[in-house]
Amino acid sequence: NGLEGESGKYIHNLWLTVLRNVCTRSNAQNPQEIIFHNAYLFLPSNMLKLIGHMVDGQMDCRHVHVRVITNSPETTDLNVINLAARYSTKALLNYYQQYRAPERAATFSYYEYKSPEEGSGRADRSLHSKVMVFGPDMFIGSANTDVRSYMMDSNNGLYIQNAPELVSSYKAWVTELIKDPQQITNKTGYLAGTTFER
Repeated sequence: NGLEGESGKYIHNLWLTVLRNVCTRSNAQNPQEIIFHNAYLFLPSNMLKLIGHMVDGQMDCRHVHVRVITNSPETTDLNVINLAARYSTKALLNYYQQYRAPERAATFSYYEYKSPEEGSGRADRSLHSKVMVFGPDMFIGSANTDVRSYMMDSNNGLYIQNAPELVSSYKAWVTELIKDPQQITNKTGYLAGTTFER
C-alpha cells in the first residue's frame, strides 16, 4: 500500500488518485458523485483507508456522495465473497457512524441486487459489471473492487474523460435502477444496525 503504481497496480493507483481528485474538485456549486457498480465490494485495505479519510474529516469531501450497488449473497455465483464482503462493508459503516465529521464528510449509501421472486418468470439476476463513476469521469474494466483484484488478478480497464453525456445518462439509469424495489434494496441501515457475531 502506498506504492501501487511502483508495484504495477496501475488500476488501483488510478482509483485512489481519482477518489482524491473528486473530493478536491467538489464544492457547494459543483457537488460530485462516486458510484461503484461492481459485482463485489470487498475493499482492500488501501481503499478502506482512503474512504475512511473521506468520512472522518482528514479529507474535505463534504460535497461528495458515494453510492455502491453490488450483488447480494443471493444473486452471485460466489456468495461466500459477498458474505465476507459484508463484514468489511459493515466495518466501514461502523466507522462512518462513529467517526464521521459532518462538516467535511462524504455521504455513503449501499445497495444490493435482489433475487427475482420465484414464479415471477424473470431470469436469475447476477451483476458482473465493473463500472465506476468518479465525478465527471467513468471507469469500465475487469477489476472488481475486492481484495483478490488488488492482490492476485491481472486486470484491464478503460478510463473515460470528457464524455458528459455518457456519464449523465449512466447516472440517470442508475438512479432509476435503485428506485425499483423489485431489483434493488438499500442495505445501508441494515448493515449499520446489524451485528454479525453469530
